[in-house]
Amino acid sequence: MIKSILILLIGIIVMVLTSPLALIAYIIQDKDKYAPTSRFGVKVLQAITSWFCRFAGCDYVIEGRENLPDTPAVYAGNHQGDFDAFLILFALGDPKVIMVKKEARVIPIAHLWMLVIKCIFVDRKNHEKALAAMKQSQDYLEHGRSILYFPEGTRSQGPDMGPFKGGAFKTAVATGTQIVPFAIDGTYKVFERQRTLVRETVKFHILPPVPVSKDDDPKEVSAKVKQLIQDELDRMRAEE
Repeated sequence: MIKSILILLIGIIVMVLTSPLALIAYIIQDKDKYAPTSRFGVKVLQAITSWFCRFAGCDYVIEGRENLPDTPAVYAGNHQGDFDAFLILFALGDPKVIMVKKEARVIPIAHLWMLVIKCIFVDRKNHEKALAAMKQSQDYLEHGRSILYFPEGTRSQGPDMGPFKGGAFKTAVATGTQIVPFAIDGTYKVFERQRTLVRETVKFHILPPVPVSKDDDPKEVSAKVKQLIQDELDRMRAEE
């Protein structure tokens, strides 16, 4: 509990102190909605998130960066804890367009950074708005931007994966876009379940891209990607 409160307080302080940088990044970025995040925004955001993870007691091991493609992709991985959001901002190279629950808009300065990296806010309780968000993600892919999903839709807050929702895989099949799976293990120990001031090692593994065609069945693609992630989690844990 002490560590969780400390991390939360430091996180708030960091957001406040970096708010001018977020505003600058937002102002100077290319206003074309499909343009990549500005180099200034990328460097600042990655420096902040990498430092914050270390400060909060998260030692991370990133493997598989050689699997990152040069072409647009749908990135899909498991979601254990809040620190997943920080890791993906520097572990996967340049920021991707991230599918985010609409509730995240209420976080003032974090919301500004989300605008900088052009997150798509999803209202899962409204079918029409959810479809509109999916169409928006397809537009980004067709204009050369990569999209990142957490198919579980929410944090598992533990080692086990929850059911995968279909949005990521419907988008990939609709556009014939490759999927890059990634496996994260240990983030739930950093904040959600950690009650002592000790460091935790988090593993972040990027798997080889999975080819996808418009003729594929999204459910079969979902099952395949989920199994690949589970197999990687099992392998990671077997090495401990």
